[in-house]
Amino acid sequence: MQKGSKVKVEKNGVIYEGIVMPSYGDVLIIKLKNGYNVGLKIDEDLKILELTEKAGPGAVKERVRKGKKKEEEVSILGTGGTIASWVDYTTGAVHPAKSSEELLRYVPEIKRVASIKTRILFSVFSENMGAEQWQSIARCIKEELDEGSRGVVVTMGTDTMSYAASALSFMLRKISGPVIVTGSQRSTDRPSSDGFLNLWYATRAALTDLGEVVVAMHESISDDRMALHRACRVRKMHTSARDAFKSIGTKPIGWVDKDKICFNRYDKKSNKTVIDTAIDERVGMLYSYPGLSNEIFESFSENYDGIVIVGTGLGHCPVQILPGIKMAIDRGKAIAMSSQCIHGRVNMNVYSTGRKLLDAGVISCEDMLPEIAMIKLMWVLGHTRDIEKVKGLMGKEIAHEFCKRRRPNE
Repeated sequence: MQKGSKVKVEKNGVIYEGIVMPSYGDVLIIKLKNGYNVGLKIDEDLKILELTEKAGPGAVKERVRKGKKKEEEVSILGTGGTIASWVDYTTGAVHPAKSSEELLRYVPEIKRVASIKTRILFSVFSENMGAEQWQSIARCIKEELDEGSRGVVVTMGTDTMSYAASALSFMLRKISGPVIVTGSQRSTDRPSSDGFLNLWYATRAALTDLGEVVVAMHESISDDRMALHRACRVRKMHTSARDAFKSIGTKPIGWVDKDKICFNRYDKKSNKTVIDTAIDERVGMLYSYPGLSNEIFESFSENYDGIVIVGTGLGHCPVQILPGIKMAIDRGKAIAMSSQCIHGRVNMNVYSTGRKLLDAGVISCEDMLPEIAMIKLMWVLGHTRDIEKVKGLMGKEIAHEFCKRRRPNE
């Protein structure tokens, strides 16, 4: 049986129906309609009830493109990652999708949702992405929206998804349609893969009037619904769980399940898309720890225009690196302070160490997540090197990177 064929089989009295996936040896792997995979041993107990061989190359792409009207078109931009990878069962190697057909191979069902336009921008693991890739994605999003797409879905690896999504959130100053960033914690060959539903539900979310960049991933380990997280308030909290992504300090702005899409609160889309991709790549993030020396700080800061210190508690670091901080600031470098704590905000007015840091010119990042603070500082330094303007922009909300203050008992 060819990969991509539709098949209905019976095994031990149970009927299975779905699409044939790459199989190995005497095991037939079928993707079921619910998105899960099942492996069936090929023997005398396996009966083929119905088999429809797939069409030629490009058939999936063409069927999906012609599924809906032009005004319901959604663009899917592939950048790599687990969601766009497939397994060679002969070697066991994982390969990135290199064509639109491969990207949609496992989710042809989204043709029922919208007319799909796909583009493979590049195929890289998220840990290898940086400012150049983020800028490229932002420009392609604008092109797709300007050409009439209702929304854009960006598929990528999950490890640095919050970095990329927040960068897009700062670069896309106005958007005429939703930008939904999604991925997969489990590869498509695994029965527990979350990629199928993530891409399907993300495509549905791309047809709303949402005017923000959001990360769309499973809300729980079950397939009940997907959460829509604001790009600048989300973090990957688990290495492999399907519900790894959580909104920090706030709730998701929306949810998608099999029947409906609901929103908590959100910005609505604009009439046009405006981007600003200026960014300074020479920004680093330094995790504070007991024993951090001034020599190490000076060596680290030498190569950067700005640094986000991931401090302890309310925003502290060893007092011995204070001379290096002062020297860096005197040289025109921007030094900002975030916290290692997941919840709460930086307040350097409480203890003497914090006050010394403020007096030296260190910028408070309030309750911004460290990685978001780094991305924001990159964007800010891409627009100005005037330290007073930098401080002003770092303290100004641009992309929902701050949370409202909450009462102590909340």
